[in-house]
Amino acid sequence: MKNLCFFYVLFALLFRLLLDVRWTSRLLLTAFGIVAGLASSSSPPSGSSSTRPGGC
Repeated sequence: MKNLCFFYVLFALLFRLLLDVRWTSRLLLTAFGIVAGLASSSSPPSGSSSTRPGGC
């Protein structure tokens, strides 16, 4: 329960901070590019199993 509350509090604070940002089209595209780059760099390579040894 503590972890769940901690998770929600952190994301609620992050969401609140992001609401204060003046989102220009350039800033939005830059943020999207960074998120997409991080997502693609953390995905497993094609052809490999997505499960890791040890159940992690």
